[in-house]
Amino acid sequence: MNQQPRAYQVALFLHTIGDKALKVYDGFKFDTADDQRTVDEIVQKFETFAIGEINETYERYIFNRRNQHEGESFETFLTTVQSLVKTCGFAT
Repeated sequence: MNQQPRAYQVALFLHTIGDKALKVYDGFKFDTADDQRTVDEIVQKFETFAIGEINETYERYIFNRRNQHEGESFETFLTTVQSLVKTCGFAT
């Protein structure tokens, strides 16, 4: 599939997403022209539509309040904190 032209990839993707998703796609506003659009750009629009925007202030609040619970292993705590930090927007 990666060897196919970009227009073919986009057309095939839009054909397979179904009628409801196609209606959602028709409501998206893109910065690029139709013939310059990529599948990755379309998928990113769907992710933004489905997930929405992240409230960094709230995510940082949750991160800063997270303490290791009694009886919780360090590995579990570390995994949880690593997951929480992804949405905080801290510079890495």
